[in-house]
Amino acid sequence: MDSNITDSVNQGPAAPLSQKTKTFPEAFKPYRNKVRWNIWRLVRDDKLKKWKKVPLSVKTGRNGSSTNPATWGTYDQAIRAFRKFNATGLGFIFTEDDDLYGIDLDECSKSGTPEYNRAMEALTHRETYAEWSQSGDGVHMFARGKVEKALKVDELGIEIYPSGRFFVVTFNQVPNSPDCFAEAPLALEGLTSAAARHKEKQKAERGVPVNGRRATPSFFRNVNDEALAQVMRWGPILFPRGAQSSNGAFRIKSADLGRSLEEDLSLHPTEGCHDFGEGKPTSPIDVVMQWGGAADATEAAKWLCEKLSVSPVSLGWRDNSAGVVPIKKEEDWPDPAPLPHSLDPVEPFSSDMLPSDVRGWVDDVSERMQAPVDFAGAAIMAALAAVLGRRVVIRPKQHDNWQVVCNLWALLIGRPGVSKRSVCTALHRDN
Repeated sequence: MDSNITDSVNQGPAAPLSQKTKTFPEAFKPYRNKVRWNIWRLVRDDKLKKWKKVPLSVKTGRNGSSTNPATWGTYDQAIRAFRKFNATGLGFIFTEDDDLYGIDLDECSKSGTPEYNRAMEALTHRETYAEWSQSGDGVHMFARGKVEKALKVDELGIEIYPSGRFFVVTFNQVPNSPDCFAEAPLALEGLTSAAARHKEKQKAERGVPVNGRRATPSFFRNVNDEALAQVMRWGPILFPRGAQSSNGAFRIKSADLGRSLEEDLSLHPTEGCHDFGEGKPTSPIDVVMQWGGAADATEAAKWLCEKLSVSPVSLGWRDNSAGVVPIKKEEDWPDPAPLPHSLDPVEPFSSDMLPSDVRGWVDDVSERMQAPVDFAGAAIMAALAAVLGRRVVIRPKQHDNWQVVCNLWALLIGRPGVSKRSVCTALHRDN
């Protein structure tokens, strides 16, 4: 193994870009004047209890995007914006218009760990330009070629992206790595093979069906397996704005989930569910609980069974007190009866009923989340009432001192998949 490479691991975290005196690397020179650069700021996410690298627009210093070229610039524009807007650093963006992809290897600075060994194996091939990450604990490799799809295995610290992402640049080049972006077939093969072995191990531990037979009779596990196999039966219902990608995964953009993260939520028939935004694997039942509003795992599992047109009993559902829960056959159900009309009809809610200052906001959130305008409207009215408190009162009677305080409570009720939680999350984020 190259001693220059291994010795450089002990240099410690890379200094912030503003403190660097590094020269512009030869490998990046062909891209210096291309619109491929952005700036970013380190922001603490208290919910996830970790720091996030939030992309910023080179032009405005406000929120940017690694998929919106209007927020990018050339290197010289980015470095000026970095200083002007007091950003944390610069980023290089991978797009679909070229033949570049990026490899991100995390937590590989500690000698002897599996992450360290994988990184050193990839680097000692000396196939393409590589640099240490800003923390000094990871490695970024910039390579030529095309990979079919993104790969992210958090347990191994491996991420590979062909487009739609930006890599933080430090110009802290790994010693003896080439001064150019070149093909890296050996490094790519080693990392993807490690990821494939890890996924096979996970499947075996989860009891994924083998030769058509499930390893365990677990109801929830069976529901998850069936839901993954038929993800297009329920995914589009829960996420109307999602789309099926070329690799068969049903993907939902973070913006459509009402959050400001870069990464998407992926539902793949064979590779499982993965929330790249929160950096963790998940399951169909967990997805329905988080984004569909199911109260618990049982409600989520039964909702999935309904959408898949399968009986819960056939997947192992048991009642703790009475054994198998009987499922009525379709012919046993009586004809549906109309609901009684005991209440007077209510005028349909419209955003025109709201103050003009928030009307556009409600319409925008409702359109982006593909949700009834009632949800955002009710939430906004309750929020405005909380802000006003007792500072504003109404006296509805001309000859009476009776006062009415703006005290409102809002409860959003709807079936799983109608974006109740997404609307509230989007309103909270925008605010």
